[in-house]
Amino acid sequence: MQMLASTIVSKLCYGSTTASSGEEAVKAFDEASENGKLFEAVVMEIARPSGMSGLEATIAIKQIDAEAIHS
Repeated sequence: MQMLASTIVSKLCYGSTTASSGEEAVKAFDEASENGKLFEAVVMEIARPSGMSGLEATIAIKQIDAEAIHS
């Protein structure tokens, strides 16, 4: 699903960043924010069998940038 979503985003002429875990997603968001490259959208799998869930990652991203998550 990750590859499919990334391909669709690329076909729409947008850049994409993929992450294999919630921790990786938070790190990518944090690094992009530090470099002034804000994400237009974040799509996450809410429940994961192990590691940080999408919900936990969303909360962590919100702590990095309170304006990042609107819905």
